[in-house]
Amino acid sequence: MSIHNSSRTIQLYTQNSTIMKLLYFFVVVIMAVLAGIAQAQDCLPNGSTCEWQGSMGNCCSGFCLQQPSESTGVCQDR
Repeated sequence: MSIHNSSRTIQLYTQNSTIMKLLYFFVVVIMAVLAGIAQAQDCLPNGSTCEWQGSMGNCCSGFCLQQPSESTGVCQDR
């Protein structure tokens, strides 16, 4: 009877361990997706005021048109 109970305990532990690994994996994937969404929204849309150095934020398009004589520029597509 003791051997049967201990093998059942090992089997339950193995199942719980696998479930915990899967749960941990899904939590990490969800956090990565949420971080990517937050980072994608953390940019200036076209038409926003910007500075070529990025001190006001980065343009979503990756391009800030700023004339040398002006203190700020405008985000736009290249």
